[in-house]
Order: sequence, then C-alpha cells, then structure tokens
Amino acid sequence: MKKFFLFAAVAGMLASCSSESLTGSDPNIEPSQQDDRVPIKISVASPEVKGTTRSVGTVGDVAAGTNIWKGEKVNVFMFVHNSLTLAKEGNDDLYNNVALTTPNDGASASGIAYEYYDNTDPADGTDDRVRYKYYPSLGNYDFWGYYRDDAAGAAPTIGAEEVTVPFTITGAQDLMVAKAVPTTAQNTTIGGWDASDQARYYSAFSARRNVQPDMTFKHLLTRLTFSVVGGNNDAIGFKESSPGAGDWALPGDGAIYTGVFVKSIKVKSKFTGNIIAAYTGESTVVTNGTPDELISFDNTVGPNNDGYDMLSLGTARGARTANQVDPLYDTGVFSNWTDNGVMTPLLTINEANAPAPANTHWREIMRPKSTSDANPIGGALLVSTESDSYYIEVELGQYLLDSEDMPVNSGNNPEYKILYSTITKTISPANPDTEFKQGYSYNVKMTVYGFERIDITTTLEPWGAGTEVPVTAE
Repeated sequence: MKKFFLFAAVAGMLASCSSESLTGSDPNIEPSQQDDRVPIKISVASPEVKGTTRSVGTVGDVAAGTNIWKGEKVNVFMFVHNSLTLAKEGNDDLYNNVALTTPNDGASASGIAYEYYDNTDPADGTDDRVRYKYYPSLGNYDFWGYYRDDAAGAAPTIGAEEVTVPFTITGAQDLMVAKAVPTTAQNTTIGGWDASDQARYYSAFSARRNVQPDMTFKHLLTRLTFSVVGGNNDAIGFKESSPGAGDWALPGDGAIYTGVFVKSIKVKSKFTGNIIAAYTGESTVVTNGTPDELISFDNTVGPNNDGYDMLSLGTARGARTANQVDPLYDTGVFSNWTDNGVMTPLLTINEANAPAPANTHWREIMRPKSTSDANPIGGALLVSTESDSYYIEVELGQYLLDSEDMPVNSGNNPEYKILYSTITKTISPANPDTEFKQGYSYNVKMTVYGFERIDITTTLEPWGAGTEVPVTAE
C-alpha cells in the first residue's frame, strides 16, 4: 500500500551516504568541542487550516494571527534514519511516543515543543519540569509525530513498515500527522555543505549548524462549522410592536424569548480507525497532495455496521486546557426542561452586559439573531472526508405559547411549551468546489423559519332558502 507523503521533498536529502557522513565528527570544529552533546530542539509549526471559519476542538485556525498553538500535546517518535528503529541513549529510547507540549504564548506561528513532567516534591514551588534530550554522537535520525486530542484509542503499534495509532472520534477531535523536513532557511544552510554532507540531518552534525527538526502538522479530517440566519421575524423572536403597521421589535430584557433555537446538529461520518504516524518502504512524495492513505477507517462498526455514526456538534469552550469540547446544550443550561417540553421560563432575554439573572442562560442559546447576518452555532465538527456530500440532521426548537385564559389573545396566565422539529439534508460544497477536501474548513449557512401556529377559521355557510313544501292533513 502506498502512503502518500504530503510534505515538500528536498532534492538529494534522502541520498545514500557513507559511514563517515553518519558520524558526528566535523573537521571544522575543534575535537574538544565535538565532545559536547548537542541538545535536540523540536520545533512545531502552526497547524495548517484552509477555508474561512472559526474553530473549536480543532487546533489552529485560518488567519495567520489566529492559526497558533494553545499548549496542545503532540506525540513524537525519533527513529534511525529511513527505518522504524527507535533512537536510543544507551538502553533508553529517546523519543518513543513522547508527549511534547506545544507553545502557548498566543502569538507565535511556531516554536519549540518541550517534554514536561511532574515534580512531585518541587523545591522551587512548581510542579512541572522540562526534560532535555541530546543527539547521539553518531548517526542521523527521522522525527515523526501525530496528534489525536482525546480521541480514545490504544497505544501506538510500531510494525515492520508503519506505526499505527488507533482512534475513535466524536466530532470534537482534530487528527494530524507530521514528519520533520528541513525548512527553506535550513535548506539554505544545508545547501552550503558539500555533497557528502547532504544526508547528515537530523544529527549532532546538523544541530551544530542550527538545523533542528521542524514539524508541520497536517490535518487528516474535514472541518465543518455552522451558522444560522432567520428566514422571518418569528424565527428570531420579533414581535409586531405596532399591529398592522409592519413594525417589529425584539422584546426587552426580562421578556421570554420565543424565537427558534438550534438544539442539535449531527453529521453522518466514519469515526474509528487508525492513523499511520510513520512508515518506511514504498511511498510517493507529492508537494500539494492529501494524506488520504495516512488514515484508515473501520468500515464494519456503527449502528448499521457500515462504519458510520452520527457525530454531534459541540460548543465553544475557550482555551483548550482539557482537550474537551462541551455539548451544544448540557443539563445545566436547560435543567428545568421536562420530557413533555414544559419548562419554567429559562429563555428570558438578557442582552445587557451585566451578569445574567439567576436561571437565565440567554447568551448560551444557539439562535438566529438577524434576518440578514448569520450567527455562528457552536464550534466546529471534525468528520471523515467524503467525496461530495454529507448527510446532516438539524433539530430546531421554539418556545411557544401553549395556553392562556379566555378570551383569546388576552395574554392572561400564559403557559408555554417547546416544539421540536428535525430537518434532514444532504449538503454539498458550493461552486466551484465539487467535493469536500481533507484539511479544509467549510461553513454551512442555514436559514430557519419560526413555527407557524395553526389558526383555524370556521366560516358558517348559510342555509340555502328552499321552496315551501305544502302538506294537507286529510
């Protein structure tokens, strides 16, 4: 099986080399200096995302200023060059599925990732320490990495030709792979070496020339985001303020929101399989290709044993400290909702900047806010890459008047209920795109309408006037 390797290739970098070129010796450096061990510094470039949307659960974003690491943990292997033999320091592995913490300074496009560990009895008052590692004096090495967030799965398996990493996604986890290749600036440095030096990366020799592993993580899934716009005034809770005049207004603070809200969004996707985090043997190097064969899915699982399940959209969570995406709605938001849809008025409006009153969760309601501008719903949903379409289910709800005292429309002693409606659609990308692509992000813009109350008009048809029927009693 071919593994499509999506990183840019450097001519001559994989050329065979003599035993001399594998040593750490350098005739241009004094022997006393060559005895010093050179530290390994693994730089991680910001993950690459294509498209226009906001992210959550995913790592990185589209714009240069927002496509940054936020302290996520990536796992790294260090192998003897062109093999899956682990690099060692004595009898100990150097990087064998080691978790490195990415930068979290909120600005850097890339930076060095470090291995942290707990210091159970810290003398300096901190619980974390940084562990440094050094190149062996002989040999050159390959660095491979992967990221699977909290997608449950067993430990990686190092096989004869590839490293496989199991995963099970819920729609909230990003999956990425990386292999260190020299950057353009590093290539300039390497290009200054003579022909026998071309394969001397990554090693103590190259590290002395500031050529350290630089890993760009590539996304293996497709990212979907969602936004909603009101199709009519009822959808966003507007009420006619001047009946007959066509003037509409949103009720003020403290009033009950009766517009449409999005309760859930689900997308049919494959969800479990393996990442190929490293490999040897046959490969095809492509400059702008996709890593389709660096991920494989189990096609026999799921409710219908066809490999698919419905993955649910989660909500924004701010900083990704626990690699956890919250549900779109949890029991804390709608704790008073009952099975029959009756609830106390939790959906009271509070648009002011002041803290919301008790039992008010207005800002947490995923809803349309305008009939013209789309409002983002939740975070992002990461799904398996399909060719040209996705099947989605959108559950809408609306908090509506259930009953009131007579006379009709008196507004006295109203009781409310929630009505739900599930919309199913098959979505396809807009022109000129003909298919959803791996590593790309797409926004699904939905137009929703309010529930229409059934008002039955009863018209009494008059009796027709028939002719008189005479009857004589004799």
